[in-house]
Amino acid sequence: MWQKAFKSEEIPLGGARCFQEGDAVPVGIFRTRDGLFAVDNRCPHYDAELHLGEVEDGVVYCPWHRWPFRLKTGHCTLNHRFDTQTFPVKEEDGHIWVDPEGGKTTPRE
Repeated sequence: MWQKAFKSEEIPLGGARCFQEGDAVPVGIFRTRDGLFAVDNRCPHYDAELHLGEVEDGVVYCPWHRWPFRLKTGHCTLNHRFDTQTFPVKEEDGHIWVDPEGGKTTPRE
């Protein structure tokens, strides 16, 4: 179910925020040159908040140990056992919307 997360201007280019509603999974929402992306905000390595990490070339680096996760797929480039979920995200009417129930793990080819 789509939920209004933030006003569009609250996540500028290069910015990120965490959205969590109740007991739902915290979702890190990132705005890059390639668009908006949403991933499980908890690093599966040691539970750090990914939205606090550095983003470079479509990859977010965990702020604690710099484990890399592709924003588009959630794939961890160091160890496939640590892949994380991605979530549907869109921008409409001046707001960023996310579906925290629509998380998926993208299969590897």
